[in-house]
Amino acid sequence: MSVGVVVVSHSAKIAATMIAEAIAAADEGDGVLVFVDLGSAVMSAQLAIEELVEPERRARVRIAEAPLVEGAVIAAIQASTGSPLDEVEAAARGAATMGKGEGRQG
Repeated sequence: MSVGVVVVSHSAKIAATMIAEAIAAADEGDGVLVFVDLGSAVMSAQLAIEELVEPERRARVRIAEAPLVEGAVIAAIQASTGSPLDEVEAAARGAATMGKGEGRQG
């Protein structure tokens, strides 16, 4: 089993029901980390988790406080190693402090 990763973008106009279905599909029992970009995606994800995700699963689902792209990529890599949800979430949060090519000349 491993931690699941779900990405929700406001531009996709995804309904809370679709997010809940994605969470259910991604959850193998070790939890799910949900990445969101902007306000409407956050609201839809919160609604899905609070109202549509089963109570026993809800405790294993978190909205990531991490950058969308970098965080999701790092989370997926960390999850693929079998790390628990707390470690996957910490790795994703760490993406917020990653440099963007400092010291490189272009």
